[in-house]
Amino acid sequence: MRFFESMVTVRFDETDEMGIVHHKNYFTWFEIIRFNILEYMDIDYYKLRKNKIGFVVINANCNYIKPAKFQNKLLVQTYLKIQKNSLLLFHYYIRRKVDYELLAEGETSHVIVKDNRVLLKIPSEIKEKIELFLKEYEWDKIHSVSSSKKGG
Repeated sequence: MRFFESMVTVRFDETDEMGIVHHKNYFTWFEIIRFNILEYMDIDYYKLRKNKIGFVVINANCNYIKPAKFQNKLLVQTYLKIQKNSLLLFHYYIRRKVDYELLAEGETSHVIVKDNRVLLKIPSEIKEKIELFLKEYEWDKIHSVSSSKKGG
């Protein structure tokens, strides 16, 4: 699988009194990288929302393996799969940058809806951008979405 990657630094407000990241923040980091990928693929989420199209999370999970701590620099990695004609699946890894240790692993599943209720097949223009993007780079290559767009 090809991974897409962003880096975050754990902020003080993301931790508990012991300096360990609160579990809810992993889902925030998942969301950040999802939107980074959409932007990278030139999928304009605001334009989709203007047309009353949205990506709805239907499943989310995270397995916490080791704690992330205040001021850790973390690599948030994901890969994307199209399942069937209406389901997008993101799989995530969160690693400590300094030693690449796996701290958490998760998944989110999304369907595309119109008017917040009508299930849609993935629109062809979105599906084409995703498929092109998945073919664009070699598999097993880690691509940083924080690097220059499409050049990275």
